[in-house]
Amino acid sequence: MKKALSVLMAGCLTSIMCLCPATWASPKLNVIASIFPLADFARQVGGQRVRVNLLVPPGASVHSWEPKPSDLIKLKQADLILVVGKTLEPWLSTFMEHNHRHGTRIIEALKGAPLVKTGHDHEKTTTTAAGHRHPGIDPHIWLDFKWDQVIVQRIADALSGLDPDGSMFYHTNAQSLQGKLERLDEDYRRTLASCSSKVLVIGGHAAFGYLARAYGLKQVSLYGLSPDARPTSRQMVKIVKLIKKNGIKAIFFDAATGDRLARTLALETGARILVLTPGANLSRNELAKRPSFLDLMYENLHSLADGLGCTIKEPK
Repeated sequence: MKKALSVLMAGCLTSIMCLCPATWASPKLNVIASIFPLADFARQVGGQRVRVNLLVPPGASVHSWEPKPSDLIKLKQADLILVVGKTLEPWLSTFMEHNHRHGTRIIEALKGAPLVKTGHDHEKTTTTAAGHRHPGIDPHIWLDFKWDQVIVQRIADALSGLDPDGSMFYHTNAQSLQGKLERLDEDYRRTLASCSSKVLVIGGHAAFGYLARAYGLKQVSLYGLSPDARPTSRQMVKIVKLIKKNGIKAIFFDAATGDRLARTLALETGARILVLTPGANLSRNELAKRPSFLDLMYENLHSLADGLGCTIKEPK
């Protein structure tokens, strides 16, 4: 009887030891990203070793959103925070100074980036709905696909510092994603080089400065960096004249901010309207389709090729 009991206990102990890796595995790293592209990069680099949450609710404007006390609590509990920077998220300064716990890592996508600044007087300073003012630095840095590769590397390095056992996993995933971003850049470069028109008319805010700079386009927008702004009658007339003079066939708009102004321009000029998304935040319906940042950018490429008269180069 004692011998049987000993065998049974030994078997149970062996079973428990076998279960230990699954039962006592290290918890997933808690990553919070302010915008969709950064969240997508973190998911692709971190895989099953991370839990990624979007800070800004689906459909909300990243330009005017402000964190609630419950959001600040989530931020303080995060292992890694991914943001664009104070230009887009002015609340970040106060949080970094007073709230985030010791050891929480914060990656600012704009830090060290080759910045785009606005070139028109009415765009030099923008005001968010919350009343924050900031200089006219274009915050849409995620539309620079070369710089995205730097951001991905920073995410992999930060996750490796938090979870050294997963370092090879993170860096392998990062290299794969960087390769895809490099191919995306090449596809944009080849396709947009063939466009009959190089003028990118935006029936909304100036969200595509980095993309225009990278591929030799001229962005002409109805108003500056803030989607909360509205164009003057003078600006509308000026752009209508530009469209007619240059024989521009398409006006682009961001579905998140609506097509009303783009349609007004189209009625005056006979141009078509096409969707072009910055991809910062998606609606619940869009998120339900589980697109990647790359998916969104290839959809943009097809819209650009259609509207600017380019020969489309399919992704390899």
